[in-house]
Amino acid sequence: MASGTLEETREALHSGAITSRALVESSLSRARGSEERLACFTRLRGEAALEEGSQSDERRVQGDVLGPLDGVPVALSLIHI
Repeated sequence: MASGTLEETREALHSGAITSRALVESSLSRARGSEERLACFTRLRGEAALEEGSQSDERRVQGDVLGPLDGVPVALSLIHI
């Protein structure tokens, strides 16, 4: 699922088809798998991201979602040309 569009990912979370924690696990796995070849991450917040994913899942169960992208993993990139 980590390769879906933002809208597909948001809808999958909303419908319960996937959890935020599962999205984070998938995203971390892809990031770690590509790191040697791409060297595109200066830091991965693995444990913190997993905890934040679990917290998002708990909020979702309680109906206390922070916003439409709550629970969607995000990677930031700085490109130097």
